[in-house]
Formats: sequence, structure tokens, C-alpha cells
Amino acid sequence: MSCLGEDACVPCGESGDGDGDAADGVQGTLLLPGPESTEKAWATAFPLSALPSLPERRPGYYSEPCCGISVVTAFCVVLVGLTISRLGASNDGSTALVTTLRALIVTWAVVAALCVSYLLFGANDEIARSPATCYPVPQEVAQRLRNSASFEGIQNAQGPNGRTYCVRCLVWRPGSREGGPGHHCRTCNRCVTGFDHHCDVFGRCITNRNLPCFHALVFMLLAGVATTACSYALVTPRSALELAAPPRVLMGGALLT
Repeated sequence: MSCLGEDACVPCGESGDGDGDAADGVQGTLLLPGPESTEKAWATAFPLSALPSLPERRPGYYSEPCCGISVVTAFCVVLVGLTISRLGASNDGSTALVTTLRALIVTWAVVAALCVSYLLFGANDEIARSPATCYPVPQEVAQRLRNSASFEGIQNAQGPNGRTYCVRCLVWRPGSREGGPGHHCRTCNRCVTGFDHHCDVFGRCITNRNLPCFHALVFMLLAGVATTACSYALVTPRSALELAAPPRVLMGGALLT
């Protein structure tokens, strides 16, 4: 007999024999959906809302972004401050060069701030729990869920097409043919796809989704340094121009600087 209609089921425990107690008999009648069961059958046996909570994030997930924000803010303040002060001391603040350099350094700072915001709060291909990612549950995991037992000591389950089931997040991670391989980050304590590395400066996983943003942030630093260098190399401050100008001699011997 099946506890879930026509869906394939497997026994949760061995049936109690005639001499067993009532508890053993009840345990023997509990059946689990099998690998070929539908998502509906699995959702009936193990609703997503009844699954154990996701693991808590490590302290670095919250502390490392403070470092990243501080570093980016410091670079922005220094580079923008140096550039604007240099341009403000120029002889003609309305020239095309001065206007362009001022617009560029502000643009780089704004783009850098947006990149940091996306890295911290934007999508990074984290695998969320859903019927498609949680079911079917591997039998060893299902047994422990049914018995409210600990997952300590069991390994991630292997699935078809290189998929793996994370026993910490309780989700299936895709194989290399499906956008993977997936990876469980020990700092974020979540599974992601397209993993590149965990950034200890910003405290976030860098994946295929946010990697362009990460590269853009590095480019903003280089562009900011180049813009500041150009402001010092190409723009002459007012004081230097005044010192270099020859004195004008008026009638009567008076000098006009």
C-alpha cells in the first residue's frame, strides 16, 4: 500500500513484527516518497515551511562589508577631494578640460557606490529553497527529517548530471551542465551557482551574476587614480600662472604684477 496515492513510496522503517510494541508498529507504517515521486508528494511529506531553518550566517558576513565600505569611501573621498581641489585652483575653471575632469571623477565615485550597493544587496545566484531545488529529498536525509534527527556525519548526496544535494541548505545544486557546479560558502552559509570566490573585503560571494560588477568596481579605482593624475599633470594652478607671468611696467616706473 502507498500513503501517497500512486506515487512511489519507500518504507521509513522496518515494519514491526507481531511481538513488537505499538510504537514500532506505527513507525513501520510510515512511508516516504521515493525518488520517482512527484513534487506534490514530497511537499505533502515535507512541506518547505517545515524544513529546518537555514544555517546561520557567519560573523564575517556582517563584519566584512564594513571593511569594504570603508575602503571604497576612503578612496572616493581622497581621489575626489584631490581632483576637485586641484581643478578649483586652476586659472580658468570653465575650460573644457577642467569641466570634463570634474565630471569624470564624480561619475567614477557614483558608479563605485552603486557597485558596492549591488555587491552587498543585489542578486548573487544564491540557491533559494523551492519545490524544484528541494525535491526529491535523498532517502538518508528524508529518514532523518522524519525522525527529527541531526544531519551530523552524513555527506552531500550525489544526483544525476553531476547534481549534489547540500545537507546544510537542503537544496539540490546544479551540475556543470546546468549552470553549476554549485558551492556552499562557509562564510555566507548558503549555496550559490557560478561561484568564483568569496570576497573577504565585501563579505559576499562573487559569482557569475555579480562578477561584472566586481570588475567594474576595480576599474573605477583605476579610472579615479588616472583622472586625479591627469588633473595634476594637465591643469596648472592659478598661483603658478601668476608667478610665471612677467611684471608689467607702467609709466613712472611703477610695477604692476
